Amino acid sequence: MLLTPHTFIGMAIAHFTGSPILAAPICFVAHFVCDKIPHWDFFSGTENDDGSRTKGWRFFAFVADFGLALSIGWFFFYRGAFLQNDLFGAITLLSGAFFSNLPDAMESPYIFHMDIYKKSKFLEKFTNLQKNAQTQAQPIIGITIQLILSLFSAILLLG
Repeated sequence: MLLTPHTFIGMAIAHFTGSPILAAPICFVAHFVCDKIPHWDFFSGTENDDGSRTKGWRFFAFVADFGLALSIGWFFFYRGAFLQNDLFGAITLLSGAFFSNLPDAMESPYIFHMDIYKKSKFLEKFTNLQKNAQTQAQPIIGITIQLILSLFSAILLLG
């Protein structure tokens, strides 16, 4: 799943937990549940052996998705902390956004061919868990599902 839907979903979960401490483990686990929903992402149908994940359009699309997810997270943080004068609620939302994306961040040493990945059995096992959690769909179906989930989460956050 793309980072942006994970961010929206994580913040919506965090909003309903009302606690960054409760949101953290729930959003971390929710990441894997969301990855079981049929989806499409920039690395769908690719292997990391040839380095194609870090080259060309896939890399730039990933960076754009990362930037959008980060912007959305900061928007809701700013909205909560400064416009609604609710710093605790804003931190809770940011916690949800962070922990809902943490599993993908933990996979980045594998994607970017970092030496730490080769040295860590934990990261190797975690990456395999991430791979097995994916349910891929055709691009139009997978993107549509993610847009619906993001929109629903945004409505919950703004409502």
